[in-house]
Amino acid sequence: MLLLFGLISGQGTSVSGSYTASVTDFFYTGATNSASLTASYVPGSSLNGTLTENGTNITFTGTSLPASSFNYNTPASLSAISGTWTGTLLDGMTTTVTINSNGTVSGSSSGCSFSGTVAADSSNKNFFDVSLTFGGSPCALPNQTVSGVGVEYLLSDGVTHQLVAAVTSGSSAGTVFVATR
Repeated sequence: MLLLFGLISGQGTSVSGSYTASVTDFFYTGATNSASLTASYVPGSSLNGTLTENGTNITFTGTSLPASSFNYNTPASLSAISGTWTGTLLDGMTTTVTINSNGTVSGSSSGCSFSGTVAADSSNKNFFDVSLTFGGSPCALPNQTVSGVGVEYLLSDGVTHQLVAAVTSGSSAGTVFVATR
């Protein structure tokens, strides 16, 4: 089970196994905080570091998914994510998203409709570029466009696929969509 409490987004610099960035922490409540991140990494293997926010240091560690679940060095496939996905947003709201074979996206959550596009990233790496435009009220970002990334991978049961897409509007708003099928 994947439990999300927030989304961290920002720009950083990567040099010889070290990464630093100024980031925005988007909480599931809608609050945001500015923060800094420092980490060390081994490509394709691990990431370990510290997030410093409001004077508090939060350490983290992570390892990559096995290549049988997700291979970053293979191109993303739009056909792998085409279809309807039902999942939740960062705030816990149930959401349905339909991704067509041509990359157009449509969906709705609690009366807020949205549409956009998803495309395999031009780097030929295994992730997608996502752009969404929200409808009017009651959307939290009425008539605004957000952009971000998405990944799809196989869970450890060898059958279930999970889709995670994160989008932001600068440093003012962000959300995550998590779904399985």
